[in-house]
Amino acid sequence: MICFADLYKNEYNVGAIRALPQIWQEGESFSYKDFPRPDSGILLFRQGETICHTPNGDLRLQKGDALFIGQGSNYEMSFYNADGLPVRDRMINFELTDSKGNLLPMANQFSVVRNADLKAEFMQCYRLTRKANVYPAKLKVAITEMLFSMSLHKGESKRKVTPVDEAIEYISENYLSEAVKISHLANLCHMSEANFRRVFRKETGMSPKEYLSDLKVKRANVLLSYPDVTVAAIAEDLGFSDVSYFIRFYKKQTGKSPGKFKYKA
Repeated sequence: MICFADLYKNEYNVGAIRALPQIWQEGESFSYKDFPRPDSGILLFRQGETICHTPNGDLRLQKGDALFIGQGSNYEMSFYNADGLPVRDRMINFELTDSKGNLLPMANQFSVVRNADLKAEFMQCYRLTRKANVYPAKLKVAITEMLFSMSLHKGESKRKVTPVDEAIEYISENYLSEAVKISHLANLCHMSEANFRRVFRKETGMSPKEYLSDLKVKRANVLLSYPDVTVAAIAEDLGFSDVSYFIRFYKKQTGKSPGKFKYKA
């Protein structure tokens, strides 16, 4: 299962895009309770009040709120308006798939977006989607970037600030290009090496060395999934001067050789 707030960390493709305005009368309802929603979608509410009844509780949505709903979700929506006017929303639906074309597991993922900039980005995508002569590639890029921005925003909102954030950011940006030294990471966080190691493990559940190794293995796995990328090229990308050393490293971390992973992928 992929959480919407973590979508930006994953590889995904956007397809089967469609957009439309919706109008609901006071007291109407709409349900995906008896069967799962076939695709994902984002709705921007423009008038009235809506309650989305989800397996995890009710979400109350008002004018200006945007809601992401993951494919495979079960829910029901009820529409209200004290003024007797209909509820209006604009919706963009799409399928999210992985690199092999499989639907991403996002059942019962609901996320409310209230950031003004992100809602403006949604409207740009909506207007683009409604154009008759839009190029499919341009539309896919626009929707992909919108989802990335929204997911990143939700991910940053839920993430707590830690004393080792500067070190984590430095590792993420430099672990492929240079030998990352613990002493430098400790200095970035204004700690002694001993204290840095202790705090880093407390915050991440890993030692700095284990964290570096985990990043390298994750990148290796992504590259190994491409049939035209050789093990030697992956070793070079990860900073290993010797292919044999990379193979030993990968086997120590995962229990299997990169060749076997590549064959399985």
